[in-house]
Order: sequence, then structure tokens, then C-alpha cells
Amino acid sequence: HYFRSLDHATWRHFHGRHYRSLLVLEEDQVFARDLLVYFSQLEHILLKDETLCCVSAWNDNGLAPYAADLTVMNRTDWFSGVAWMSQMEALRGELLPAWPTGEQA
Repeated sequence: HYFRSLDHATWRHFHGRHYRSLLVLEEDQVFARDLLVYFSQLEHILLKDETLCCVSAWNDNGLAPYAADLTVMNRTDWFSGVAWMSQMEALRGELLPAWPTGEQA
């Protein structure tokens, strides 16, 4: 269902509009009140750093001492899929065309 949802959002719902990124949220999660502020603060980093696939609000290492410094962002190769934002261009040009088909999907 991820492919169909992302495909619809990027190519149908938001196509032709000037959105730079897409925020994806799992439907059964409870989020902090500042979630949108958090992502709005990170969007410029996502758009500037070509090595980033996405920015995420999920942190498996959200324990002291890893989360003690509020000015530090951690880079990881783990993708949670719970709350993340990616560039529209990357979704349309890289992620969706490479999506597995058939039994791999």
C-alpha cells in the first residue's frame, strides 16, 4: 500500500504544484504537538544535503546520552517508515521507479 499511496501523492494529488517535499505519517501513531515544526525546521537540510534520503522523526537511539544535546542531529542508515519526509524529486525520480514489483513488493 506504500507504493500506491506515494504514487498517488507524488504524481496525482500534488503533481503540478510547487511542493518540494512530502511528509509521510503512519496512521496509527500519536505524535507530539511540535511534529510539523520539527519537520519544517529540517526541510531546508533535506533540500540542501544531496546525501540524505529523508529526515525522520523516529529515533531508536532517543535515550540519554544519545539525545542529551538538543542541537545535534544524528545520521543513520536505519529507515523506520513511521514519520519521515523526503524530497518530491527523489520520490518521483529515484524511489518510485526502483520500487520492487510482484512478489518482492
